[in-house]
Amino acid sequence: MSDDTSWPSLRDYLTAMQRPAGSLLGEKPGRFVPLREADDTIMPVQGQSAYVFYGDLDGTPTVLRCFKRPPDEFLRERYLRLARYTAEVGCPYFADFEWWDGGLYAGGRHTPVLLMEDVGGRSIRQHLAAVRGDEEKLDKLADQWSGLTTDLTTSGLAHGDLQQDNIWIAPDDRLRLIDLDAVWAPPLADLPPREVGHPNFQHPKRIADGYWGSDVDRFSALVVLISIRALARDPGLWDEYHLDENLIFTEEDFTRSMASPIWFRLASNSDPRVRDLTAQLAELCAAGLAGATSPYPVTRPARSTASVPLVVAQPVPAEPEPVPVDRTSPWAEPVVLKPPKVKVPKVKPPKVKPPKTGPVRPPTPRTTPGRPGSTARVRRKRGWVGPLFLLALVVGVITVIGSLIG
Repeated sequence: MSDDTSWPSLRDYLTAMQRPAGSLLGEKPGRFVPLREADDTIMPVQGQSAYVFYGDLDGTPTVLRCFKRPPDEFLRERYLRLARYTAEVGCPYFADFEWWDGGLYAGGRHTPVLLMEDVGGRSIRQHLAAVRGDEEKLDKLADQWSGLTTDLTTSGLAHGDLQQDNIWIAPDDRLRLIDLDAVWAPPLADLPPREVGHPNFQHPKRIADGYWGSDVDRFSALVVLISIRALARDPGLWDEYHLDENLIFTEEDFTRSMASPIWFRLASNSDPRVRDLTAQLAELCAAGLAGATSPYPVTRPARSTASVPLVVAQPVPAEPEPVPVDRTSPWAEPVVLKPPKVKVPKVKPPKVKPPKTGPVRPPTPRTTPGRPGSTARVRRKRGWVGPLFLLALVVGVITVIGSLIG
């Protein structure tokens, strides 16, 4: 590919458009007739990397993309691989496209061009400006958007540059995506694009380091979803925060999550789904993560916006049998049981051998306070007075009788 100095300029492309007959030299030569303004001038739309001409190719509405500079060396290969992959998996959301090598003669040279289907309708920027505040239409659009992002993920695809001018609502109300330069697909994993998307729709980390992967749409898809749902209940957001190159968020809002005014406006939106999705977006901004480690899917919110599974009640029998309670479970309900009748065996008191000195009388209950055992010792002392007296009397009588005899 030659350098930029020899590449066709806008003037060269406009000159080529003035003589469209025979200008297109692809495999399917045709006559491309560009649309003209009221004053008969041709005015292309300027994108990041190409001049975009709207017109007809043999009667079919067609968009012709003419590159501002020599296209990335891998861009051609990306489009060829993407064409094969989408033909296999099917993708009704992407505009049809065809790469033509040397398709246009301009500036004294043959240059490649990309022909794309003209999807018609209007961009999401134009659509939101027209229907903001219409809850029915915007709720339907939000559901369609969620379906689109889910279907792309299921097909292993990501657009890579979701923004206000690449999302279109066709005349039949279908959502369509244009500008496929940054698409991610499994066959393109080794061919990263040169572009990183629009800063008013991308995570700041991606703008800084060029992150690209299968979940590259996660952040921008959430930005679009919040914008749709918020405008349904609060149409004044458009007049206050739309600045032509955005919907309602700007790049600065992502670097100042929950600090710039729009965050507080969204946090008070009457739709709880908007408040929930806004909290998710703020967490993504604060986490500083642009890709695979981002915790939230944008089309399946995990909290109040998640769909509730249908539960079908089963008929209850008239007399249900009692179900035993698992007593080992910490969540088992307590059960009150009647205490069973238990036969208590009679216990015989142990036999105690009496002391050698004689039988011991049972202790008499205490009648006065005192130290333990004091009453028992007093009774034992009184029990020996009688026998001693008798013994002394007997000894005395024997002594008297002995003295009389002697």
